[in-house]
Amino acid sequence: MNRHRTIDPQEIASVESSFPLNARRVCELLGEAMPNITSVIFSGMKYSVFSKQLLNTALLSALLRAAPSVQYLSILGGNISHTAIESGLAPNVKHMHIELTDQSNSGTTGLAVRYAESLLTLTVRFLTYNSLDKLFKNPQDGSPVVYSKLHTFKSSSRNGWRYPEDTYTLLTNPFPELRQLVCTNMCPFITSSVFRWIQPTLEVMKVNLHDQTYTQFVNDGVFEANSFPNLRHVNLSWNVINTDISIVNPSRELTRVVSLSPVLEKVVFDTPASCSSSAVDVLCGCKHLRELSLGGTRLTISQAIQLINKFPKLHLLTLSLKTSNDVNERGAVSDTEIKEFQDKNIPLVSSNLRTLGISTFVFTTRQRAAQHMLLLASIFESVSCIQIRSLNEKRDKAILAALDAAKEHSSFDRDAKDQIQNINVALVGK
Repeated sequence: MNRHRTIDPQEIASVESSFPLNARRVCELLGEAMPNITSVIFSGMKYSVFSKQLLNTALLSALLRAAPSVQYLSILGGNISHTAIESGLAPNVKHMHIELTDQSNSGTTGLAVRYAESLLTLTVRFLTYNSLDKLFKNPQDGSPVVYSKLHTFKSSSRNGWRYPEDTYTLLTNPFPELRQLVCTNMCPFITSSVFRWIQPTLEVMKVNLHDQTYTQFVNDGVFEANSFPNLRHVNLSWNVINTDISIVNPSRELTRVVSLSPVLEKVVFDTPASCSSSAVDVLCGCKHLRELSLGGTRLTISQAIQLINKFPKLHLLTLSLKTSNDVNERGAVSDTEIKEFQDKNIPLVSSNLRTLGISTFVFTTRQRAAQHMLLLASIFESVSCIQIRSLNEKRDKAILAALDAAKEHSSFDRDAKDQIQNINVALVGK
């Protein structure tokens, strides 16, 4: 439609009055053609000369009426009125994804509240806390909302989002059965009571906190040893508000993270660490770990070998490599130096390590970095894959080319098993 054309008010009224019936007819035809629809993804109109709420609500109502078996509902923005959507529609919704991208999303949150007692997963992308807190207040009387069956809650916020001074205080546990809490960019829950409530049930916790919130939680005893008895996967990080950078002492902070649960199997601690040797010492008691990421901790290859030897059950290890006196760091590693290093570092136990992840590396050339990566991998015959964290196209191409060239160095392969020549090298997301 030409944006410069002046539309007659009667034409607007005619379109708006006929749209609900037309939308219903179209969706009925869709339902007849596809009678077993289980997923609905709805993106409402945001710019129109017509009533956006009226048209969005009519179209979403028609879609839900035509898909009575829908279990997954995604609403990607758009002003709707949840009160205008019949209460009996889509009674089987168990999974929701909603985007609260502006101030006109109260209808979307109201619809999520309607399904609170049946939802198993809820994913939310929000711009302001005021839009998010409506998920936990009944729109009719303001009473607390409880997602009684929810096992997974995921949230993401725009970069630069900050906590408002006036926030809604949750009065009761909204997630009595929560098993997974995943908060990208910044965790929206700033009171320690929420984390205390979910401690008994939580199995996966991937959250990023403001430094002040993290400190407050520590002071409140939220992160005491064994406070999450069923936690198996933890990725806990925090940033200083003004810099988004935090360098920590691993002897204190990493100790706190790995002590959260007696059954931890996967730990991600990518916060930059001030002392790599302390990080190795801290982890000695975590023999049951299967996946470990120390992306912020720079280790020499000898320290990495020492760490791997202490974790026979480890399947994946991600770390950052740095130069050392372990092996020639000034020039290309010779065949003699490779053999001497391998003979000196025979594994103490049989390792289950399959994947070696490299977050960053500090060497004078890409060639030397590649040689040190392959030399580390050659110590453990079980390693079949090296994952390099992607940085930028130029650097990625250079290190991949260096690794391909270094793999042709036959001295890396002991006992003529061609482990290094056949090793898979892959880039992973930042």
